[in-house]
Amino acid sequence: MKYRFGFVVAVGVGLFGQASALAQQPQPPPAPAPAAPSADKPPADAAPAPSDKPADAAPPPTDPVAGQTDPNAQPAPKPAEPTPNAPPAPPPPGATTTAPPAPPPVTLPPYLTGGPQSITVVPPPANTQPSITATPAAPGPGADAGVVPKKKPAYVPWRGTNINWHTGATTTALGIGRDNQSSSHEQISTGFNLTLNYFVLDPKLADGSPRGYSFRVQTALGFDTELTDSDVTKTKREPQFRDLPLQGILSKPLWKSANEEWGLSLVMNGTVLLPTSKVSYSRGVYLTTSPRALLMATVPLRGKKADFLQNVFVGLSGRWDHQFSRANVPTNPDIQRPRQTISGATIMSDQLTGGSLETNSLRTGMFLFFSEKLFDHTLWVFLSGGLQYGLLNDVTNSGCVQLATGCAEPTRAQNPVTTRYSTSFAIGASYFPAAEWGFDITYSNGNGQLGLDGQRRNPLYSPDASLNLSVILSLDAIYERFTGPGRDDPFIVFGRNSTPPPMQPLRSLDTVF
Repeated sequence: MKYRFGFVVAVGVGLFGQASALAQQPQPPPAPAPAAPSADKPPADAAPAPSDKPADAAPPPTDPVAGQTDPNAQPAPKPAEPTPNAPPAPPPPGATTTAPPAPPPVTLPPYLTGGPQSITVVPPPANTQPSITATPAAPGPGADAGVVPKKKPAYVPWRGTNINWHTGATTTALGIGRDNQSSSHEQISTGFNLTLNYFVLDPKLADGSPRGYSFRVQTALGFDTELTDSDVTKTKREPQFRDLPLQGILSKPLWKSANEEWGLSLVMNGTVLLPTSKVSYSRGVYLTTSPRALLMATVPLRGKKADFLQNVFVGLSGRWDHQFSRANVPTNPDIQRPRQTISGATIMSDQLTGGSLETNSLRTGMFLFFSEKLFDHTLWVFLSGGLQYGLLNDVTNSGCVQLATGCAEPTRAQNPVTTRYSTSFAIGASYFPAAEWGFDITYSNGNGQLGLDGQRRNPLYSPDASLNLSVILSLDAIYERFTGPGRDDPFIVFGRNSTPPPMQPLRSLDTVF
């Protein structure tokens, strides 16, 4: 009897706490009498009530036993109901599952929260559980598969910007070629070049790949210093600045085969050369315009699926240079030299030489190059040759010249030379151990049509042929390395659009484009 009495007292204490909480909350709407609560969990939307007491009854009396009709009666057992928060049963083998609906909010009564009021807890959204037979997703790059993500291609608009430091020596200075008895043609020089390139127009397709055509602007600042005894400078190792090119370059593909192994593209280049070199401005050159065009073809060798020698690039180039100058011969107002006229009088003249300036010149060239992977890095091999036609100014006849003995008519040569020819040849290789830097080694030769002995010169070799070694730093690739994923390959613009001074040996593709 005392055990049963203790059980009644415990139940009464619990009901007293629930009744106190209900008294502090708003009156709920009338509802049918619920079933008696189970001993382990109350309903989720209201506090539990005795089975013989309606849900809207007044608060229970202060006596804990007064809330029960029969203190010895046991609570009616609640029918088995599914628990709202219970996890769903696992699906049968081979079945697919969908995300279950979000579970309803759960209200915790005061005797579980320790406070005077109930607390509503909103459970988190249910997670989608994969089917037992579902195939797991493939691991992402660089994650479970252990694959290094592919680096991005060059993406900054100023790609192609680089610094070039070169050192060159003539073959005569290196002891290769003729056995000379003097220091003639012995020349060693070094220099720096900063190429600035910016893509103004570079449209993309929907997938991010380049559309093909582009427009970019480019310039190059450079100087050279002769390390040997110079014949054209006033001081020892005097820096000689090059002419400054300002260029606008339009590139456009013209045709591509169905298998994408053959291709044809066109490059149009509008260049203006500013006379920043001493050789140009000291002889009266104001400006040089130089429109250029290049037609390049992609020719397959072993096919694009081959491991090496997939294709080769061949091309033809042409450029027309026109100089705006003070006169049709080299002049310098700072130099006044006494000269004798044809009449025998002595005058002061600013004319430097009697040779004509090449007011107009035509340069044609052809080239071939291909790229390969050497130790997983890029190697370029190139070959180029060119022919330049310098059109000389025609000397006008001033008519009769008054002499002491009378008037005389100047005579002219029967077959005057009106064109000056020169050839160029270059072969070399460029290798980039990384996208940020590389080096270039080149053999080049540029000479006139006739040698000092009056014989035609070999276009492949002359005493002025040179070997050049260059180190290239790609500033855009270095920037991308510090700001994001580095690129796989360097972005190199072939062809150096600069006219070096006479002391500067030719380098790769100088005469091509």
